Order: sequence, then C-alpha cells, then structure tokens
Amino acid sequence: MIIVAHSMGGIVIREALNLTEKAPAPELLFISIASPFGGHPAAASGEENGLLVLPSWRDLNPASDFVQNLFRRPLPEKVQHLLIYAYGNNNTLKLGANNDGVVPLHSQLVTAAQLQTYKQIGFNAGHTEILTNPETVQYVIQQLQSVNTLLPPEHMVWFRKGGFKVERDSDFSKAEKYFIEHFGYYIHALDKGILKPLDEEQTQFVSILRHKQPATHPAEKAWLKYKKFNPDLPVIRE
Repeated sequence: MIIVAHSMGGIVIREALNLTEKAPAPELLFISIASPFGGHPAAASGEENGLLVLPSWRDLNPASDFVQNLFRRPLPEKVQHLLIYAYGNNNTLKLGANNDGVVPLHSQLVTAAQLQTYKQIGFNAGHTEILTNPETVQYVIQQLQSVNTLLPPEHMVWFRKGGFKVERDSDFSKAEKYFIEHFGYYIHALDKGILKPLDEEQTQFVSILRHKQPATHPAEKAWLKYKKFNPDLPVIRE
C-alpha cells in the first residue's frame, strides 16, 4: 500500500499511524510532501493575539500538545516514511525563516520527523507548486513503481489499463464514477473470466457481478449499473 499526502494531509496520516497497532497492509510506503510536522508559527501568533482560532488551526501551534506528541510512537513495523520537503519561495517579500512560501523549512524537517524517515529529499518549488513540479512528479512516480504490489503480474496488466469513460454523470456518484474510470478494465477482466479471483473476497465479488448474489457494496452496484447502461462493452482478450 502507498499513501501520498500533501501539507496537512501528512500530519493526518502520521497521527492515524499513531492510532493503529499495526500497518494497514503487509508493507506501507508513506510519502509526505511539504508537511508542517513541527507546526506553524502563524497558529501560535493567532492565539497570542486573541484571535478566534479553529481547533484544527490551534493544533498547528508548535507548542500544542498535538504537535509535541505527533511522533510519540515509532512507526508500525514495515511502514516506511519518505519525507519530501519544498524550499522554493517566489514571494517578492520574504519574511521570517526559510520556507516554501507557506510552511517553514524547519517545520517540514523537524528532528522528530527526520528520525523516523528512511529518506528525505527536497525540491526547489513552492508549497502548492510542488504538486505540479515535473521533477517532484517524476520522483514520486518512480517511488510508486518501486513498490511491490500484492497483485500478480497478470492482474497488474489489467489493473494498469485504467477504466472506462462515464458519460452519464447524473446517474453516478463521484465515488462510483471514480471506480469505473480507474478500475473498469480490471473489473471487466474479472467479470469475463479472463482473470481468476485471487481470494474469497474477489470470488464473491465476481459472483455478484454475474448476478448470483445481491449487490451490497457501492463498487458492486456501480459496475452493475454501468453494465446496464453500456451493454456493448468492448470484447477483451488476454
């Protein structure tokens, strides 16, 4: 499993890992990008000046219990944390500590975070720009490709094909549309028997797709609905 999280997302994931006894997968790569692991000085300034501060912003105070205890536990076994930091700042007026235009560099690279990472790498991009920076994108893709998947090669071939275009937007929720457009070919191959189910869960899933059991999961309902609206799905072969 791979989790990529930007900015506050990195803090959310790190706290979630504090609350789990073991990794949610046999192996987990956690990639954080420009995350303020050491908090943000503006949060402290807001409190000091008597401003009304949202609880989530108050938690970003570097002196808050949340920030101080964010690394209270080691990462679960077989979880690796790759820390990507941003140091590009295109602001004409640069105030305070070195930063990416939003998050101070010392917060992204707080010692407690570095001690729990297996690697840190920085890119000359701003806090938001780093998400579209070509070097960053290419690097993250390389990391994703280096992680072993639980799917065998013949399943990965279909998984990587993506999915089908959903034309009837009004008939599908955003989650259903995402499922069809990203995993459609893989599900189609399972449904047509090109791929054999890997476990009991997939076996049951295929049984539902073939109308042998009632659909209960949103993904099951989405695919059955899509097949109903698109009876002439392309014939696929190995």
